[in-house]
Amino acid sequence: MIHPAQQEMESLVGIKASCELTGVNRASRYRWRNPAPRPLGPHRRLAPHPAALSEAE
Repeated sequence: MIHPAQQEMESLVGIKASCELTGVNRASRYRWRNPAPRPLGPHRRLAPHPAALSEAE
């Protein structure tokens, strides 16, 4: 989540300077601003690990 003080600072000094001043990575800032949409459809079922023990073992 973006801190309100950083949002206010961005309008005054720009994104790069506000990130440097607050210690936030610019890549993180852009991810917070534009989050990736969640994939549509059902969740994928995870395959068992090839080295997993069987029920008998």
